[in-house]
Amino acid sequence: MSLSADSGQVYAAVKNANRIVSVETGTYTQTASYPVGAAPGDLEVVDGRVWFAHGTDFGSLDVSGPEPVVHLAQRGGVDFFGAFGMFLASDPAVPGVPAAGNGSKLAVYDVSADGATLRVKGDMDSAVRQLDLTPDGSRVLTSWGSPDRGYGLGAYSTTDLAELAGYPIDPYPNAVRVAPDGSVAGGSSSSYEPDVHIHRPGDPVPTREYDLPDTGNSSGADTLVDEALAWAPDASRVFAVSVNTYGAHTLRALTDPTK
Repeated sequence: MSLSADSGQVYAAVKNANRIVSVETGTYTQTASYPVGAAPGDLEVVDGRVWFAHGTDFGSLDVSGPEPVVHLAQRGGVDFFGAFGMFLASDPAVPGVPAAGNGSKLAVYDVSADGATLRVKGDMDSAVRQLDLTPDGSRVLTSWGSPDRGYGLGAYSTTDLAELAGYPIDPYPNAVRVAPDGSVAGGSSSSYEPDVHIHRPGDPVPTREYDLPDTGNSSGADTLVDEALAWAPDASRVFAVSVNTYGAHTLRALTDPTK
């Protein structure tokens, strides 16, 4: 899912119907259902267009005109591959710039004009489950990557995708989200260690960590679902979805993450 810039619409991928639906957030009323010609995955709204992953590629849905316009296969000269899905990232403070990653490949694009123009391509860890873009547009963060080839959040320069200092976290990294003020939330699927890790920008030492409770029937705690972190706009809370050994999912609000 992804929100419009004014938070009035939420767009959701309906994979088994090759559609993206739009829902009005104030009334939870479906406003439209758009066929896109492929099974959509990860969604990002950039400059009013809905960008969506499909297979090892991505495309766009433009609903600004009288009729919706869909463009598929926008990856350009990047050989994306991998079994974990195609991941997209953007930030409202960085207009016209999304990042895309799949397998061990990472790329940054310019979408300020019609279509996607490749700016730079490079490599990342093959176990990544999520990407995010920092609000200053300088870095792409990945849910798995160095520091020092251990467990952590990877960081790459958007200029040349050179690897930068990341953030160490517990095994096994599976989510990353950056707040509007640059604070970083990293997630890990850790039954016996903390699951959500908060870092100030550039600080490898976590400001705060959260350990999910055990609501199942094992000795280990509930685990974080892949890609299941989100910041409140004022950075006062981090939202996380956990799952226990019974398969029950819980939405958790983690308070005062930056204190």
